Amino acid sequence: MINELKSNSKLIGLKQSIRAIEEGQVIKAFAALNSAPDILKKLVILCETNGVEIEYVETMAELGEVCEIDVGASIAVITKS
Repeated sequence: MINELKSNSKLIGLKQSIRAIEEGQVIKAFAALNSAPDILKKLVILCETNGVEIEYVETMAELGEVCEIDVGASIAVITKS
């Protein structure tokens, strides 16, 4: 559930999220469906490879709002610490 982002340790943004997934530090990923298709494809492959669950959100604006930032976000992740 997207509200998990409000009460857990998180990273917002593509580069930080990808690095954390590759390092095995991610519990769950959230991706905006209106993100660029190449970003979504890369994220799906990366999460499948690393056993990370993905939850989809309709828009980047919605994901940014839940993360309490003033701009949209294509990806956010809940981290282990």
